[in-house]
Amino acid sequence: MTEIFFNRYIQYVLKNLNQVLKPEESVYLVGGVVRDLFLNRDIYDIDLAVKGNVRKIARLFANNIKAPFFMLNESFDTARVVWTTENNTKIFIDLVGLRGSSIEADLKARDFTINAVAIDIKSPNHVIDPNGGLQDIQSKLIRSCSVNTFNDDPLRILRAVRQSVIFGFRFEDQTLAQLKRSIDLIRSVSDERLRDELFKLFDLENPAVPLVLLNHLGIIPKIFNEIKDLLFYQWPSIPSESVWDHTISAIKNMSLLFDVLVGEYKSGGAHELQSGKAVLKLGRFRESLEDYFQESISAERSVKSLLFFCAFLHDVGKQQSERKREDGSISFRGHNVFSLALFENTAERLALSNLEIKWGGLVIKNHMEIHQAAKDPGDVDSRWLYRFIKTNQDAGIGLVFFSLADCLAHQYELDFEARYEKELNISRKIYDAYFGEDDRLRNPPKYLDGREIMSLTQLEAGPKLGQLIRQLEEETAIGNLNSTQEAVAYVKDVAKVLNTGSPN
Repeated sequence: MTEIFFNRYIQYVLKNLNQVLKPEESVYLVGGVVRDLFLNRDIYDIDLAVKGNVRKIARLFANNIKAPFFMLNESFDTARVVWTTENNTKIFIDLVGLRGSSIEADLKARDFTINAVAIDIKSPNHVIDPNGGLQDIQSKLIRSCSVNTFNDDPLRILRAVRQSVIFGFRFEDQTLAQLKRSIDLIRSVSDERLRDELFKLFDLENPAVPLVLLNHLGIIPKIFNEIKDLLFYQWPSIPSESVWDHTISAIKNMSLLFDVLVGEYKSGGAHELQSGKAVLKLGRFRESLEDYFQESISAERSVKSLLFFCAFLHDVGKQQSERKREDGSISFRGHNVFSLALFENTAERLALSNLEIKWGGLVIKNHMEIHQAAKDPGDVDSRWLYRFIKTNQDAGIGLVFFSLADCLAHQYELDFEARYEKELNISRKIYDAYFGEDDRLRNPPKYLDGREIMSLTQLEAGPKLGQLIRQLEEETAIGNLNSTQEAVAYVKDVAKVLNTGSPN
């Protein structure tokens, strides 16, 4: 018998499940919840293996705890109960029919030994561990449950990498050899399943770690076969660095910025000079950024993971845009446009939503915008800020974050210090415009509507009217027009130019 500490939420779940079970029915805690119990990790997902009628048990249990339930997958006999605790924490409880004739057979068919330990809820101190998973948890090992683990489901290759990074576990030798032999099979996995596992990687604290490991194992070119040559393109101007090296550097820097600017302040991350500067300039937006990155464009994927995916693909257009100038130097002018097309193709293959592709496309297409503004003399004004927000919409908040990480990946350049300082100042102004109390730039007053403008100017619906409406909004946003009277005078003056080509 093993003494196990169950938090009060799990105790509540076990108590209410036992109340609805018949003597011949059995329910087992399995998989990640058992592993996380022994690793003392927070638990928000509870997996249960059920010997009995899954639908009936799930319904009775859900009624007991006054929570909704639904069949997650009829063909795989899977139900989900979504329990909201008294402090509004959501606990997802999945009940799945037993795979095989017994719980032991079910566990032996799972992916890795650390995920193949069970606890009978009728005897909660009885651990069922036919694969030696508890010993592997203690030894910090990723070990496959069988020689066919990766052949049965090649997606387990990505899952193995992700879990090794999350838990800091190393691969058992034979498991690593099995994984390497199975790498080509990753191409047989559906794009949708690949997407889901990849975005779990992008949601990790530092996605650069699993990406480097995947590349070391030779998996990245298998997943992104259509752009593999572009990802590893060697820059002529920097022989020691490829697009891949720069991409990993940008992703590492973005993780660093998340550490010091999003959510609870982590003082240990700000000791480094450049991240410390970011905290001084942008630290006051911490709560707003945390709210922003907790949102989702798609229910399945976070804004954070989508931004890291954009960072991963932001420079894949470099090779296609390479041009030699007359002085022999190399130009990558327009690489963002090539990168955008490649991003859209890859995002469509992975079945991202249209909204995600649009959001990510704005980040990819416009990721040079702040860099260029930092190179130009002078400072950005209200008109520039308005146009930035109008063009990039909510994606602009993420774009600022990535732009800073991209800038930090160029620390070898001679003008880096001055440019980084200027980019921080521009970023502060942008975030002031997005998050500040004065919302004029993002939501300007509307003094006249389209019909009123048509009546005042005799313009018909068409390009000229659209141009005038856009100009009116911009002048209002930047504070040049502050009343209906001023707006009326402005549209009349502009309409004369549009109609005659002359203000007189």
